Amino acid sequence: EIEFARRTRGVMTRVIATLLSVLLATILASASASSPPPSRGLEAMGAAACAETEAFCEKTILRALREDAKLRAFLEDVRQRAMYHSPGDLAGYAHAVPNPTSLRFPEQLALGCCLAAGECKTDLQYAAPADGPEETEEEEAEAIARGEADARRAAGEILLAAASHEDAGKMPAVQLLGANAHACAPPAGESRCGAKLVDAYRRAGNAGYEVGNLRAGEALLARFSGSLIADETLGCPRADARNEAGDFADAATARALFKQLLASNEHDKRASKRLKELREAEDRVASGDGPSGKPDLAYAAADALVNAVLKGVFVIVVVVVPSFLARNTRFARAVRDVAWRYSGCAMIARQFRRELEFFRFAKPRVVNGGRAAARVERRQSAKKTAKAVMKEVMKAEAKKSL
Repeated sequence: EIEFARRTRGVMTRVIATLLSVLLATILASASASSPPPSRGLEAMGAAACAETEAFCEKTILRALREDAKLRAFLEDVRQRAMYHSPGDLAGYAHAVPNPTSLRFPEQLALGCCLAAGECKTDLQYAAPADGPEETEEEEAEAIARGEADARRAAGEILLAAASHEDAGKMPAVQLLGANAHACAPPAGESRCGAKLVDAYRRAGNAGYEVGNLRAGEALLARFSGSLIADETLGCPRADARNEAGDFADAATARALFKQLLASNEHDKRASKRLKELREAEDRVASGDGPSGKPDLAYAAADALVNAVLKGVFVIVVVVVPSFLARNTRFARAVRDVAWRYSGCAMIARQFRRELEFFRFAKPRVVNGGRAAARVERRQSAKKTAKAVMKEVMKAEAKKSL
């Protein structure tokens, strides 16, 4: 038994050393591998902004428009002049309304939503010159997509101007509407992480819409992590000095916005995820990581080692220590027995013991063991019991005969 224990300790030592080597190799591999840049979500933010803009216009602005004869007449006049000047072209609306900021607040909302989700959008998508050549299916699809993009871009400019109108305080929802319309299709020279969009979403957040603060923080995160993106088309345009990547002031503002949302019932999980991405981006920017350079291997290895140690401490505190303290309780013993039996560990241990006994590394526990030996033992016990019973019977009969 002593020899078996010594050999078992040797085997376990080699197993533990192997596991530690594998763990160290995993840490170095994870450190040397270039992790992906933080999730910017600009395309997802734009798609969601388009959907929310169209839904709000259809359910609120355009529905109220049907009840206002003056606004209906205003839109009809604008559409007729645009179609007369340049059918199917945004230049027609620019000719019909040269300065949208001069319109009244209801007119700005009506025209903006008409371009975002109404008949004005349909005019730009499907209208074509009457004497033009017949278009192929591909050309028609391109014309529809181009008309939709032009309509969304014009709607974004008009609705963002409506959010800055002096009467916008009568309708707080217009702040989020204008920011969403601008994020849906930013004008030429603008982007979804530009200062204008960030300010628009922050005004929506101040008006009581938490999603405004969330998207403003996401735009700042995208702008800050732009230096980690090799393809400029995926991030913010770095040629624009106003969208300079790696500015820690943007990171600080984004962190403040995300922390405000940790108490939100709707956006807390997403804000927590964005905070984690922001910390990762800050670490990579601080270590000099970039699209053309290589990450600092020592810095990344230290970060991976710290993460592994923290996970190990968490497992020890939450799992190992409570299990050790409760090891002698009835519940712990029952759990160990069930786990030992049904996890396959018992079978592996029996097979390992048999192999050691076969190669004479361990002394066999039972000679002539097994089910046959058990049957022999039961038969011998039965014989002894029968002999004892017969002796008692014979003694009783002898006493009676006397």
